[in-house]
Amino acid sequence: MCNLYTERLSAAEVARHFGVTSALPKSNAGEEVYPGATGMVVREAEGVRLLESMTWGFPVRLKFMKPDSKPRPVNNIADLGKSMWVGLARKPAWRCIIPETAFAEAEGPKGARTRTWFSVKD
Repeated sequence: MCNLYTERLSAAEVARHFGVTSALPKSNAGEEVYPGATGMVVREAEGVRLLESMTWGFPVRLKFMKPDSKPRPVNNIADLGKSMWVGLARKPAWRCIIPETAFAEAEGPKGARTRTWFSVKD
């Protein structure tokens, strides 16, 4: 998944689209979501679809980080065979839908990259 995406629909519109019937939480998700920021997710618990706000990215403490440093949010899964992802990706209980209206990918040489946006169609 990309590092930057947008969700321009309201929580009510997202809930309606994905069949969320539970009470909607107050969402503090911004329109542009990047690792470490808050975004909306749809997940299932006990057969009921829920709409929630969550931090984008898995908190990961890398080997070179100091023990007291804040974990880094990681969201790009390039290799599902890596031990970090094996347990998470194979368990349906750990999966969710990330609603988005567009996503961006960086293009160009390092230090001069630009965002190329891709719109998501129904």
